[in-house]
Amino acid sequence: MSQALIIIHCQSCYSLESIIIPEAVTNIGDDSFAGCKSLTSVIIPKNVTTIGTCAFLSCTGLTSITIPENVTTIGSRAFRGCTNLVSIDIPDGVNCIGNDAFYSTPWYDNQPDGLVYAGKVAYKYKGEMPEGTQIVIKEGTKGLSQNMFEICPGLSSIFIPKSVTYISDHIFDDLNNLISIVIEEGNCVYDSRDGCNAIIETATNTLVLGCQNTVIPDDVLQIGDFAFWLCRGLTSITIPEGVRSIGYASFYGCNGLESITIPNNVTSIDKKTFMNCRKLKSITLGSSLKNIKVEAFWECWPTFLACYAEIPPTCDIMTFAGTPEKCTLYVPKNSIDAYKSAEIWKKFVSIKDISEAETSINTTIAKENANSIYDLQGRKVNSQLRKKGIYIQNGKKSLDIRP
Repeated sequence: MSQALIIIHCQSCYSLESIIIPEAVTNIGDDSFAGCKSLTSVIIPKNVTTIGTCAFLSCTGLTSITIPENVTTIGSRAFRGCTNLVSIDIPDGVNCIGNDAFYSTPWYDNQPDGLVYAGKVAYKYKGEMPEGTQIVIKEGTKGLSQNMFEICPGLSSIFIPKSVTYISDHIFDDLNNLISIVIEEGNCVYDSRDGCNAIIETATNTLVLGCQNTVIPDDVLQIGDFAFWLCRGLTSITIPEGVRSIGYASFYGCNGLESITIPNNVTSIDKKTFMNCRKLKSITLGSSLKNIKVEAFWECWPTFLACYAEIPPTCDIMTFAGTPEKCTLYVPKNSIDAYKSAEIWKKFVSIKDISEAETSINTTIAKENANSIYDLQGRKVNSQLRKKGIYIQNGKKSLDIRP
């Protein structure tokens, strides 16, 4: 059977009262019936697998809907504003529900406060969350919905059972007090290896979501889109050398983050990656970096910026905001002239040999405390928690090769 997609422009369907969707249809497209206020009866065929974004938005005549058993995905705002929708039959096969899919419906409004489930999906936390709340997702749950903990500052920990096989992005938006994330052992899709306090997609070694207590494991290869989005409690994070890519807006709005080092294996920094990290004072970019995309460091105000790439990475005019006028740039000695002539980089009022920055760090550390251990950016490191790598002690670099 060939796939069919139904798209109806609601502007011409205000008088539509009922519809039987043809059996050949497998996807109900975005906005298909949005605004069909007279629609009171919809029969969705068994072959449908996806109900798109805003598909039935503001269909105020609907009082009930039965989702067929083959549906796996319900898009964002799919039934939002269906103000008379009191009954929704959601089959167990649904594992992905978008943001506000049932917002402003009697079905949702009539749910008790607490974590609301829609079929086998943990859909939304309703009501005010008490401080120090520990959430245990119930066994048998298949999916976690987008923005399920939107504005829930009381959340301190979450336990996710092995039955969960789909986790949306943005489930932890703006949670300042979340300190513990645990995935039950035996989950075939996700894990929280080594007590890392993060959600990792096992097959790809991608860190999907983190919190202020996350320690990124050494075998993680990617940091996913929005992974630490608005994680305001995050003040420091070590990105292991094995990481190859850092996703879109992955540290957006982490305005407690004070320093960051991009590993040498990373070749590109995506859009808005560190946007609005307003306390980010120290930035070190690795030697393989080739491209920094638009607004990657927008609204960051570093006082220290070092780039080990010998060839200046390409940048967008909006990559940095005000930084070149106020921050000294440190680069390899033989690359100073190249940076002084490269677009965006040439706007830095001062470009110096990177060895000068390393010498300055060494001197400062030696004066402060000869017995303390620091990383290459001058940040003091807890000797019991540090990982293998290069550190500075007594003004000298040393290699820690602990397993």
